[in-house]
Amino acid sequence: MRTAVSDPLTARVRLLALYAKVDAFFERTRARYPGETGLGCRRGCADCCLRFSVTPVEAELIQDSLPSLVRARRAALRQRAERDAEPSCPALEPARDCAIYASRPLICRTHGLAIRFVAEQPSASALLDCCPKSFLGHDLSALEPQAVLDQSTLSTLLGAIQALRSAELGRPWQGERVEMAWLMAQS
Repeated sequence: MRTAVSDPLTARVRLLALYAKVDAFFERTRARYPGETGLGCRRGCADCCLRFSVTPVEAELIQDSLPSLVRARRAALRQRAERDAEPSCPALEPARDCAIYASRPLICRTHGLAIRFVAEQPSASALLDCCPKSFLGHDLSALEPQAVLDQSTLSTLLGAIQALRSAELGRPWQGERVEMAWLMAQS
């Protein structure tokens, strides 16, 4: 008799693998462009920590990590999330650290990197951009290709992972997003 073997490559496993690849890419880029003229993203800089939304599969991962935080920290997250006028991400702690750093979403893992965006018009070339604190003194178009992340590829991979998660749940994904503030308010 044959027993069913579940696919070990669940959406969550694939998401964690994507996170690991992006984190490794970040570290390779940091090593390739060290110091002040490399990646400006470092502990304490929170310029990009604004309110945003994530895919439901990322939201699940974040939500599953919240119970591991001490009660007082979760309460502080809820309070920050409920402040509608607050422009900062509710996960941003007063000391400018991330309360959910280990489970932070893909967008947070890519900040600081040079990112190639698809051009809006077919005749235009791809756009290359990065944080204004990164790659100081470097011509972005002259960066080594191994140091440039392709946004289209990342979005496609994340979309495929979300579609897989939706299939695991037996429902179609229709592009919905989860606001980080809502997610933190549930902690």
